[in-house]
Parts: sequence; structure tokens; C-alpha cells
Amino acid sequence: MTATAGFPDTEATSPADDILKPESSPELAQVLGQHRPVLATRAASSPWAHGQLDRFGLSAFLATPVHSGDELVGLILAGWVATGAPSEIDPLLAERMSGLASIAAIALDNARLLAAVRRTAEHDPLTDLPNRTLLQERLSDALEKLPPKQSVAVIYCDIDRFKRTNDVLGHGAGDAVLQEVAARIRRSARPQDTVARIGGDEFVIALSGLRDRGAVETVLKRLAANLAMPVTVQGQPLHITLSTGTAKVSRSMPRVTY
Repeated sequence: MTATAGFPDTEATSPADDILKPESSPELAQVLGQHRPVLATRAASSPWAHGQLDRFGLSAFLATPVHSGDELVGLILAGWVATGAPSEIDPLLAERMSGLASIAAIALDNARLLAAVRRTAEHDPLTDLPNRTLLQERLSDALEKLPPKQSVAVIYCDIDRFKRTNDVLGHGAGDAVLQEVAARIRRSARPQDTVARIGGDEFVIALSGLRDRGAVETVLKRLAANLAMPVTVQGQPLHITLSTGTAKVSRSMPRVTY
């Protein structure tokens, strides 16, 4: 975690990029071991701490750990720019910094919780693919930002005879098929494409930034190749086929083909 005030972004974020070992920074090792603020001064500090003091023009800094449960999730650094830096930690300051760290930890926990809730609301729990809601958001965003002479394409995929798999082998086998098909569709798409599960056995690949149909044809060929190999479920090889349809939207009249 890096949060800063009073320093340029490039300087303020640089400590977070350092890769440290306990022996190279006893101050941080002490923070990890004691779970309480540690003071670093020019009179008594490691080479790493001296480097931070020089980098920010400080005479001392107080490092206060931010914990979420038993996990160290960040540090709050309070620095002194004057020459009269303290030689020991003032108990009142330590208490206030620990209180600030507790507030920061609560804020981080809340942010994580909100991110988890949002992810749950926007992703399919079985395949971890975006769901219909997130697909619609991304399509709307892509269409709003669509440059001239480019288009957005959507490939709709439906697993053939999927109900028979559920009826004969059970819903556990059906879930395994859905997860494997989802993985193969994801491998068939480009990294920038959105692959979503929008229904029981229905998937969509959304492609943006297209200048011609070449990318769509490439994805369809990869999809056919990736589904050529059978899916093994409960020791049985299942040959999976998809019915697909494509739709293309540009700044001119939309064109739909099946």
C-alpha cells in the first residue's frame, strides 16, 4: 500500500518498489516482529532507511504498520524535515499513529469488501467469467468509445445438446463441462476480448477495435480447434460442439449474420 501527501507521485511511490530482506532493513524487520511504530534517525538507521531519509530530505521518520488481521498490508511513514528530530518515540505520537493505522486498516478492509461484492455481482460463480451485467457494461463502453472505421463484434455460443449431458451424467458433470468449455473459449479469444457466460450453456465473446472481419474469423477458427479435443468427464470423453452466431456493430447501420 502506498498513500502519500506532500511529495511528487514518482518519489512518493518509489519506496513501495523496493525489494527488501530483513537483514538489509532492521527497521522493517522490527515492525514485522513487534507490530508497533519504529523510529529511524540519521544517528541510528540502516542503509535502506538512510536512503529513504536522503530521498525525501528528512532527518527522521516514524514507520507505523497497518495490519488487517495478522497480515501486514502497509506502512504509514511520518517524517521530520527539521534538524531537531526526536531520538526516541513519543508515546502520545505513537498512540496517534497507531490510531491512524487502525483507521487505514478499516478503510482498506472496506475497500476489499466492496471490491469482492462488486466482483461477485459482475462474475459468474461457476466459471468466474463476466456475467451478463458486466458484458453489457463493457459493450456499452466499447460502443461509446468506438472510433470511426472500427466496429464491435459479438460471437454468441450455445453448447449443443447440453441438456442431455445433465440428464445422463448429472448436474455435477454438466458443471464440469461448462467450466472446461469456458476455459477453452477464453483461450480462443484475444487477451483484450470479453468472454462472458450469460445463461445456462450460453456464452458470448465480445471483440472491439475491429477494422475487418479477420479477427472474428481467427477467433472462430481457434474456437473450433480448441473444441476438437473431447472433454473428459467422469472418465468419459465427451465431444462438445457449439452453435455460434455473430453480430457486428459499427458507426454505420448494424449488420447481423447467423
